[in-house]
Amino acid sequence: MIGIARDEGRILISRDRELISRTKAENVPALYVTSLDFTEQLRQMEGEFGVVFQDSPELSRCPVCNAELRLTCKKDIKAKVLESVIEQYDRFWVCSGCEKIYWHGGHWKNVCETLERLRGAKND
Repeated sequence: MIGIARDEGRILISRDRELISRTKAENVPALYVTSLDFTEQLRQMEGEFGVVFQDSPELSRCPVCNAELRLTCKKDIKAKVLESVIEQYDRFWVCSGCEKIYWHGGHWKNVCETLERLRGAKND
């Protein structure tokens, strides 16, 4: 992981103190996450790196391979997802790299709720 972070110019974020120590010893940017609470972890990243979490994020990058996502139509992905998903959702995205398919399902709702908690905590 340290090599990947170095080679790709990334910041290694972890709760593993030993890993963070080794990462920093190799002059690779790293952040030790202090909280077990995910919202607090996001808040820490905001404070450390100036990350701004959008109020209403759009799907733009694949969380698997980081390639760009593009909006697609139901007919192009119908054979690749469950019929119940096709019936329940209208907008779909496909990864231009690994071709994974995404939609605003239950996970998306959880992401939005987490962002809402993050914003609410800032306003308290």
